Amino acid sequence: MTILEIKNLNHYYIKGKPVLNNIDIDLEEGEILSILGPSGCGKTTLLRIIAGLEKEKNGIIQINNRIVSDHFHTLPTEKRDVGLVVQERALFPHMSIIKNVMFGIKFNKAKKQEIAMNLLRLFEVDKYAHNFPNEISSGEQQRVAIARAMAPNPKILLMDEPFGTLDHSLTHQLRIETKKVLKDNKITAIIVSHDFDDAISMSDRVIVIEEGIIKQQGTAKDITNIVREKSLDFSSISEKS
Repeated sequence: MTILEIKNLNHYYIKGKPVLNNIDIDLEEGEILSILGPSGCGKTTLLRIIAGLEKEKNGIIQINNRIVSDHFHTLPTEKRDVGLVVQERALFPHMSIIKNVMFGIKFNKAKKQEIAMNLLRLFEVDKYAHNFPNEISSGEQQRVAIARAMAPNPKILLMDEPFGTLDHSLTHQLRIETKKVLKDNKITAIIVSHDFDDAISMSDRVIVIEEGIIKQQGTAKDITNIVREKSLDFSSISEKS
């Protein structure tokens, strides 16, 4: 089943200087897609448009067979059934860990607590349920941020450079944990990254964007071979697009 369809999407901030050019993407239920590219290529802008944080100049976006944005109308973020994880984590500092995860769940209190604790257990941070964000490590905070985005059971989980601020050992472990949770729970996800290892290790399929255009797409294995053949290097890029 197709969960996301993007057709002929275009965007610019200055007319005549396109940021995204004729983007077409289909995403199947349970699929993990990585969008890979250097700084300034438009990948973060694309994620923001899918989330409803920006409005494309033209094109059509459908989520779960419902048009969420086109020339005539656009749905706000909270009505798109998406979860968003950003590099900065952005947990509510005045709320405990469990209350952060409960925040977006629409059930009674007991059910909210049950869902939140199950997610915290999945990411092995349940022992910090009653701590505050500043009392746990950056890696633990990112686990909580991912759990919070998953808590309302969105149709699509959008992740913008989710491991970008973590050291290498934490990044490796969190990739493994996150992919397992996504696959075990059949969660559809898009990961935006400049990091080749993020894209290849996490994803079923990879799209490479350069200068606002989809240049390559295929399985993780396909893209690995293309990158090696063309000697492409994303590893030294650390800024967000």
